[in-house]
Amino acid sequence: MFRILAAIAIVLTLASCSATKQQTVAKIDKNLIQTLTPQQWRLALEQFNQLGSIQVYGNYLDIIRSFDTVERNQICLPENQSRLIDAIRLNRTSLVATLSLYRCALETKESAKAEQLLTNVKAIATQLIGENNGQTPRHAVKVREIDEAYVILDTAGFDLLGSEIILGEVGFIYKMHTFDRLTQKFRYQYFDNSEFMYAIHKSAISQPVSRQMSTNLALQTYREQSHAPIVLLDVKNC
Repeated sequence: MFRILAAIAIVLTLASCSATKQQTVAKIDKNLIQTLTPQQWRLALEQFNQLGSIQVYGNYLDIIRSFDTVERNQICLPENQSRLIDAIRLNRTSLVATLSLYRCALETKESAKAEQLLTNVKAIATQLIGENNGQTPRHAVKVREIDEAYVILDTAGFDLLGSEIILGEVGFIYKMHTFDRLTQKFRYQYFDNSEFMYAIHKSAISQPVSRQMSTNLALQTYREQSHAPIVLLDVKNC
């Protein structure tokens, strides 16, 4: 199992290194960041995964992908925070949007909001990891988008050195080359988002699709989304 619970404080330390401070406070409906039980988080995750609606999946991913060209010091501008809040309305379990809003709360010194958002980051990541430790392709951690893998690695204490896609038994697996900061060793971590990409593709064209078609879509998405700036922590600049 990843060291997500023990190492979550790394996010707090690294996120506080941001050089640009935004003074505008985003207004977030308290219902969006209220504390949920592990069972409620699991239900929320399952509900999103079972929607099968391109209107929800597509709109959510459009918001997240729109940040690929946004500079890190611009993410917490009012209009960008509003888009992150819209993403959470579509996907309560959005790890990327929740982490980004957490960083914004730190910048505006909203300690109570930041603490709650960090709690939610931990809860969402824990649900995504589930019973898998990510140390082999068979035990790959299932994620919805590649950004979630980056966040989980960062919060668990791994530096990402590179990544590639390998074919698994039923689809494709992300093979991440990492450096474990705790043990000071290099290791591989594996993530799987083939089921989510398959669901998106099937919903988008409203007809059955082959695994090969889904794999091709994932390969295209991987090339376009690799190392999206919204989730990079800029550790070297701290």
